[in-house]
Amino acid sequence: MTGAQDPRGARVEHFVEFVGGVAVFILGMEFAKEGLTGAAGGRLRAIVARTTGSRFKALAAGVVATALLQSSSATTVILVSLASTGIIALAPAIGVILGADIGTTLTVQILAFPVKDYGLLIVAAAYAGRMMVGRGSALRGVMESLMGFGFLFFGMMLMGNGAAPLRDVPSVQEVLKTSPIVGVLASAAVTAVIQSSAATIGIAISLTHQGAIDLQAAIPIVLGANIGTCATALLASAVAKAEGRRVAVAHVLTKVVAVVVFLPLIEVLRLGAEWMGGDPARQVANAHTLFNLATAFMFLPFLAPLARFIERTFPFQPKEQEFGPVYLDPGGLKEPSIALANVTREIFRMAEVVERMLGWALDALVKSDEAAIVRMEDEDAKVDRLDKEIKFYLAKVPKRLIGDRLGEEVLFLFSVSNDLEEVGDVISKNLVALARKKRRLGCQFSDEGLREISEYHAAVLANFKLAMSAFATRDPAIADRVIAEKRRLRGLLEEMEQRHVDRLAQGVVATFDTASLHMNVLGHLSRVNSIISSTAYRIKKGRT
Repeated sequence: MTGAQDPRGARVEHFVEFVGGVAVFILGMEFAKEGLTGAAGGRLRAIVARTTGSRFKALAAGVVATALLQSSSATTVILVSLASTGIIALAPAIGVILGADIGTTLTVQILAFPVKDYGLLIVAAAYAGRMMVGRGSALRGVMESLMGFGFLFFGMMLMGNGAAPLRDVPSVQEVLKTSPIVGVLASAAVTAVIQSSAATIGIAISLTHQGAIDLQAAIPIVLGANIGTCATALLASAVAKAEGRRVAVAHVLTKVVAVVVFLPLIEVLRLGAEWMGGDPARQVANAHTLFNLATAFMFLPFLAPLARFIERTFPFQPKEQEFGPVYLDPGGLKEPSIALANVTREIFRMAEVVERMLGWALDALVKSDEAAIVRMEDEDAKVDRLDKEIKFYLAKVPKRLIGDRLGEEVLFLFSVSNDLEEVGDVISKNLVALARKKRRLGCQFSDEGLREISEYHAAVLANFKLAMSAFATRDPAIADRVIAEKRRLRGLLEEMEQRHVDRLAQGVVATFDTASLHMNVLGHLSRVNSIISSTAYRIKKGRT
């Protein structure tokens, strides 16, 4: 009775081992990606974004980015974010996608090395190395990525052991050979679910290594995995702008067309993979490499025409929407340096709104312009909205991916957004209240008082622009100029206050009528100047 139950128990055990192996493999991919991303620091965004020079630079950028991220899907998600925020155009983005597809073949080639039995040893050695280096060190990131590769190899061993019984099920290989489209569709579905083409191809390598399938049966799995990997970018693009959605479409289009071309040519891929040499597991990796190299050479000469075709065919006309953030793309959250770059661009947009408000303040105060007053109140609502969205976005950046340097950048951006929101409040609440009071009283500033307010307002506005230049460049020399101007304006305020008192003593009528208004306007403008100077002080303290 017990003996009759053993085969069923063995099958369950093998299934659990196989599924567990897949889970460990995916965990290893995450460790490798996070480790290499941490080692690269904030350079990943620059690698991907600076690709407009030539198609070959775009291709190389995709290879390097995917080697760091250990995922062509992750690279494409970053491209969706960059395209949505206008940093990269569609044609070079397609070039990066083609390079990313080649980059993922490096991971698969590594998986084909016969070191699966040493996976846990690699994890242990890398963990020991990790304990010996300080937090935030690039070497620590390298050690964590090696731990990830150790888990990859261990997961491959578990998958291979779990798949061993399939050697006795010839129908699996038969179906894949006689109906390769079934293998393509099944592989695409699995890859879409687990969101890793490398994991699916790793399964194919394990099945081949165990003798459950041969190379010809494995190739449909490889082709399907290349289609299924597009699902991640498609999901990320669902909430992206039209430019980002076209990047995801380009990814799907290039993959589907390439698979349609090569599906009848499986025998050619098989012969090429065998010609490249290696054991059966290595040949599966070779087939993956050949497919992606051929895809790149197929599309690389036609990046511009392909981009124009996609733009015409998929216009994705946006609907009119209420005011909100433009650059806070959710897809960018997968890579902290991209997310912080998005926040920086949104802060510049927020600063433009605050600058407009500050410019209108003079008309509202001097001319009692009700239209200017209403505009300032409306613009302040936009500033409040952007400030809230920026802070929510920063809170969503994965803490485990943020090193010490990027952690300081998060705090810096949070503070700058808060400062701009505070300036907006001073303008919309305090200066607007004074403008309405002056309009209600029907009084006018004296000629001298008007010149002083105009002079002080112009100086504060100029220092605001200078502070934003310091924010853009993080240049301590510009920050010094902002701080020096803040101190000069503080001294100028004291001089103006004394002149105002002198005019009161001389009995200037207009000065009597606007006595409190005059002093309060200068005081609130001085407060604006103090707030915007905070950015310069943070730059000087090295908070970036």
